[in-house]
Amino acid sequence: MSKKKQSAKSETKKAGKPKAAGEVTARKARNADTLVAATTAPQVEALAVQPVQKQPAAQPPAAAQKAPKAAKSTPEPKAPREERNGVKRPKDGGKCATVWSYLHANPTTTAKDIREVAAAQGWNSNNAQIELSQWRKFMGLTKPKSAAK
Repeated sequence: MSKKKQSAKSETKKAGKPKAAGEVTARKARNADTLVAATTAPQVEALAVQPVQKQPAAQPPAAAQKAPKAAKSTPEPKAPREERNGVKRPKDGGKCATVWSYLHANPTTTAKDIREVAAAQGWNSNNAQIELSQWRKFMGLTKPKSAAK
């Protein structure tokens, strides 16, 4: 065997499978508009370049198209929440409102009492204490700060 044949055999072994003479392979060029075809035949001198034809996007049938949207209606304005001493009352139905309703029923509740009630009711203890301080401020039950001495 000549050296050319041996080197061709070793190259096909490296590639993993032997290629038949004249086999055509295709790959996409870097820009997706062209397709490059290459052959393994020794007599082919240049690569063939063919443009890839893009198919137009399928149009949905006329019946499947959406109807135009109706004009948006303006939502009703929300009722403003009551605010006193810089604190707003919580919205009805929430967990904070539940704590506030308890505090309205028991206005002499202390921080120690609210911790015990929160544990019994399944409330978050820290949140219940914060709501107690906010409720006291809302109701005007805070102690005035003494002047610095």
